[in-house]
Amino acid sequence: MRSLHNKYLNLIVLVLAVVFSFQINIYGAAVAEYMFEEGSGTAAGDTGGSGNNAAFAGSPIWAVGHTAESLYAIQFTGDDYLTAPDSASLDSMTSAFSMTAWIKTDASSTTDTIVWKTGAFHIWKSNTNLMVTLEGVSTVADYVIISGVMANNVWQHIAVTYDGLYIAGYVNGTRLRRVRVNSSSAPISTSNQPLQIGWHSSSPFYRGLLDNVRLYNHKLSDTEVVTDMNDNAVSIPQPLVVVQAGAANTAIVIPNSASWTIQNAANELSNYILKASGAAVGVYAESSAPTGYSGLIYIGPCQATKNAGIEGNYLAANAYVIRSVGNNLFMAGSDAGSLTGTGTEFAVYAFEDEQLGVRWLWPADSGLYVPQKSDIVINPLNQIYIPQLLHSRLRTNGYINYYEGWATAADRDNFIGSQDQWMLHHRLGRVTSLEYPHAYEGYWDLYHTAHLEYFNLLPDGTRRSDPYYAGGYKTYVSMNVSNAGLHSQIVTNWIAEGADGTSWINGCENDTPGKCTCASCMAWDVEPPNFQSEYGCLWSQRLAYATNAFNSANADWANYLGPVSDRYAKFWLALQQEAVSRGYSDAAVIGYAYLNYAKPPVAMQNQLNERINVLAVPWYHYPWTNARRQELRDQWTGWNDTGASLYLRPNYTLEGHNFPLFYAKAFGEDFCYGYERGMKGTDFDALNGQFATQSPTLYMLARIHNQAGVESANPIGDITGNGKVDLYDLSELAGYWLNSNCAAPQECKAADLDNSGTIDFNDFAKLAANWQTERQTIVNRILDEFYGAFGPAQAAVRNYFEYTEWLFSDDQVHFIDPVTWWVGAEEVFTPVVMNQLRVKMNTAVAAAAGNADAMAKVGFLEKGLTNLEKTYAASKAWQTYGNGSVQFNTAVNDLDNYRASVESYGICNMAYLYFWENVNWTRP
Repeated sequence: MRSLHNKYLNLIVLVLAVVFSFQINIYGAAVAEYMFEEGSGTAAGDTGGSGNNAAFAGSPIWAVGHTAESLYAIQFTGDDYLTAPDSASLDSMTSAFSMTAWIKTDASSTTDTIVWKTGAFHIWKSNTNLMVTLEGVSTVADYVIISGVMANNVWQHIAVTYDGLYIAGYVNGTRLRRVRVNSSSAPISTSNQPLQIGWHSSSPFYRGLLDNVRLYNHKLSDTEVVTDMNDNAVSIPQPLVVVQAGAANTAIVIPNSASWTIQNAANELSNYILKASGAAVGVYAESSAPTGYSGLIYIGPCQATKNAGIEGNYLAANAYVIRSVGNNLFMAGSDAGSLTGTGTEFAVYAFEDEQLGVRWLWPADSGLYVPQKSDIVINPLNQIYIPQLLHSRLRTNGYINYYEGWATAADRDNFIGSQDQWMLHHRLGRVTSLEYPHAYEGYWDLYHTAHLEYFNLLPDGTRRSDPYYAGGYKTYVSMNVSNAGLHSQIVTNWIAEGADGTSWINGCENDTPGKCTCASCMAWDVEPPNFQSEYGCLWSQRLAYATNAFNSANADWANYLGPVSDRYAKFWLALQQEAVSRGYSDAAVIGYAYLNYAKPPVAMQNQLNERINVLAVPWYHYPWTNARRQELRDQWTGWNDTGASLYLRPNYTLEGHNFPLFYAKAFGEDFCYGYERGMKGTDFDALNGQFATQSPTLYMLARIHNQAGVESANPIGDITGNGKVDLYDLSELAGYWLNSNCAAPQECKAADLDNSGTIDFNDFAKLAANWQTERQTIVNRILDEFYGAFGPAQAAVRNYFEYTEWLFSDDQVHFIDPVTWWVGAEEVFTPVVMNQLRVKMNTAVAAAAGNADAMAKVGFLEKGLTNLEKTYAASKAWQTYGNGSVQFNTAVNDLDNYRASVESYGICNMAYLYFWENVNWTRP
């Protein structure tokens, strides 16, 4: 009966607190407030507004909050805590003080520090007691403020208040003790020490869960303690009606001093809502936010966002949160740094993608697809996105950015700007830099006189650049990677350049195969399986064969050395160990898996570590046969087995010139394969920009970066219940399969995928098949959304693009130079194929008739095909009649004139085409 009375009393107090909130003003009074609503990252924001942000020490874990209204809490495991630097506000708690928190200590906990500031205060739980020490207050030292009621393994709200005379303790909103401890007011001492949450130097770490920790520089009243207990900062989320019957029902709010990226993202969202529904949703600075709507959309670090316990800048770089709180919707992300200031922007783009169905097929305006909706209602959202990929990049630097080939600078600038924005819309971003070039191109000039031993030993006994490779130029010399002196030199240079924990030791060999034939390097190599059948000699004969080839001026002599991947893996590990020996315990190394060290090492399984970063450069060029795709997967799996962090660094996206290469399906599935096996990033060299002829493949290239980990609902084979079919499910199934006495019958049942009553090989096979199907489902979903944007022409457009897929099958193998693709393209794109492309395009044009959006999109593709046909004619004239001929000059002039007439439509990167064509052509 008493508990029921207290329940209603608390409810009445809560209602009064809401009604008279202007008097209580709890929220603004906190000196420090940690609601832990970030849900990810390595810091907890101070949502009280004083900037006392607390960083993680050790590895606290984000966990479920103490109530449905409090989404997240922090779990401490006994060796971690949070720390906030000293500040004037933390030192203001002298004449009065209050601390509140929700706590749930582990079942076996005995002594657990909640908050501690050396020289000021310490509050902790000791068995069933709550203890307090206030420095400077002699009567409150190891003081038992609450006795006998502190429980383990249950959520309890606690509060301690002090006003200079009295100290009081509360549990679950009820004051259990109030004692006068001083005859006259005694202030709490101040100190310049940090605030610690969950740790004290002379007592055990906190073990368990903490939520909603607040510190005040005044004494809370009984009513205020109850209000604090019920103030979870997160109201029960409600659906947000954005547009109803074509009328706006909300507004977009941005910070008063919003960055231009946030302003642009907000304006874009407003524009897309207008395109979708015809309703104009306004954008307002927070100080001018309208009051007539039941809910608002907040973008970026608004004060209301902080009041809701959401602090985007404490998320990991490029991460973001989209969360419904009460009637409002919040989008915020990490916006710090020049390369990583895109968190909030990405949150808006994700919302446009997932909630409005916006698609960015290609950079030009015609590539935008916004589905029509008379009503837009957003159900409650709670999404935190942390990118798995630390670096996702499609390179657009160098000659791809040239002005040559463009008729006007303005068209070039518009294309490049739109292309950059297109990549941002697909959330391609860089958390860390991979700007590590071939590292030792300057070493010959610096060291060949004093340290010739740093460089490769050639088969003729000299140390120099290979005279049969790239003209023997010095920057192409390979290194003696087994030489300890070279390791020391590289690390010395790295330290001299300012090793600061953010830069990696550059272990990227020069742009050449590994060629050192010294005894030490050769001893680091390990014989791979099937070496003799693949290389034509015994492992013990490889140096002799290489020497004979070298002496015969055979430029490919190094092929006889076989794969030298083990030596380079050992090289990178040696660089790291050298740095560690000099006190850089967290040193990281980066290197390319390239040329004759692209294949995975033979004997380095689990020998590397995640701070050795390997950029896999696959030889994955046209044609994309099943055999080549398997080579790529074998390469990736083998390097992943070493324990290194892997990044995909291919060159194949430069291929195809402006021919309609369609390898979207193969690429998407292979990308997912790598993503599921530890992919940490990508660096594609490069984006060729041929959108009007290769748009499905280029769309897949961008889109798969943020869709690879998005699985379909309730996939078959998801034994662990994490929403996807992955290695964890395979591990679980294997465990059940090998252990007939399963300890968890329900989980065992989940692993019985064929419902046979037993867990056996058939279940394993079904899981493997579903895993592959799930990967294909992602790829097909991306292609379906691409074609679906063409409305009535979608079937015809699919038929047009996927017609060329058969040209790249195992039965249609033609080897074409990746650089001068158009020269040999007629072997694949014969006149018959070109004619079929035109027929299929005409069908698509007819299908789009009467639909303005579809006509614009198909018209874009048609201009690309016309450009291809004229390129084809010019190439044919060049091959038949040569440079300077009337026929060639006429054809190339016609081509260039056409390109000038359509370049404003953004159909392709003209500089890319112009650069590679001029490798062979001499334009008039």
